[in-house]
Amino acid sequence: MTLIIFASLLLIAPLSIYFVYLMHTSGSELTFVIYGSEYCDECIKLKEFLREEARGARVIFLDLTDENNSARFMEIMGLLYGLATPLVTQCPSCEPPPSQFEALIPLTGIFKEGELKAIVIGFYNEEFWKEALSLSLKSNATYFIAPGMKVQIHDKQLKERIEDIIIPH
Repeated sequence: MTLIIFASLLLIAPLSIYFVYLMHTSGSELTFVIYGSEYCDECIKLKEFLREEARGARVIFLDLTDENNSARFMEIMGLLYGLATPLVTQCPSCEPPPSQFEALIPLTGIFKEGELKAIVIGFYNEEFWKEALSLSLKSNATYFIAPGMKVQIHDKQLKERIEDIIIPH
């Protein structure tokens, strides 16, 4: 019986260590800035996930029905445009159709100790977000993360510009 319990602990230990680390770095050190809609299923799932997995973290939700929030969102997307070809529309001067716009939310900035660690597009599932959180919290770099894509943001000015825009002043 003891051997079975020990073997079970070995299997879940890496995941448990991740959650202990996440809980330890939460609180005022960890902030999530979410651009989305109160009616977006993925946004709702993300808020519930963060409430469970990152207890004590600061969560700022910015609804895109607000003109200022949507202007900041579009500016962020414009800055990220060159980093990821999946976000390119067929007509670069055209506005994305509503279905593509919806696929871009929630857009979430993850800040650790006030520094932008990642911009994450979508929720998709808990495993996707656990991987995004793990990468964000362990790395000294800043990433743009979307399903099937992790792009490191090397340009310091781009990172600083996004940091300046993402949180309303």
